[in-house]
Amino acid sequence: MDVDFGVYPYTDSFNTTTGAVCTGLGVPEEVIETTIGVMSASPIIGKAFLNHVKTFPSQVDPETEKEAYNSLHKNLKTKYEVDMDNFAFGWLDLNPIRHAHMLNHLSSIYLTNLDLLDELEDIKFCKKYRIAGGLTEQGTPAPDIEVEGIHPTIINDFENLSPVYKSLKGWKQDITEIEDFDMLPENCKSLIKEIEKSSKIQIKYISVNSEEDEGLLRIMR
Repeated sequence: MDVDFGVYPYTDSFNTTTGAVCTGLGVPEEVIETTIGVMSASPIIGKAFLNHVKTFPSQVDPETEKEAYNSLHKNLKTKYEVDMDNFAFGWLDLNPIRHAHMLNHLSSIYLTNLDLLDELEDIKFCKKYRIAGGLTEQGTPAPDIEVEGIHPTIINDFENLSPVYKSLKGWKQDITEIEDFDMLPENCKSLIKEIEKSSKIQIKYISVNSEEDEGLLRIMR
């Protein structure tokens, strides 16, 4: 939503990056010691916004990914009380995360809602975008190109993107009562480490929707 780096023209009227803390609040840059990025295991987007951008690159397809779609839809609605009439959801997309890291120099990531993935056989995340090549000056088809670590800032650019996924095996286990990173299922830890490797940022904090603490911080590395 940043006025300079958000998706134009659906931006806010001010800056939302860490640099705005210095200019907007008069905080010296050298006193900012830690910048934590918050990332959901399954991003959601308002359908009103989706009506404008027309596409959500990593959106879970209810036709071809029916099992994953039904599981995520159910858990978002029942465990997290998301109004599914007004929101769409997708696989984790690392491109806006890396873009945010470039703008804010994140110290670490707080990964939320990790238990949304508990029931899935396979878990995908978007590492890159494939951009349609279009036509050359001679009118012949140009090859598609793959890019990573960028996120569109012009609304029409979304129409030319398709996600490039990496898939990992799920853990098929309830993790809502786990409080120690080492006690997480191996496939869960593999996913976290793969996200860290691809995003180049450490996931230091993890939360799940536990009845005891209502989704507050559960696991810290």
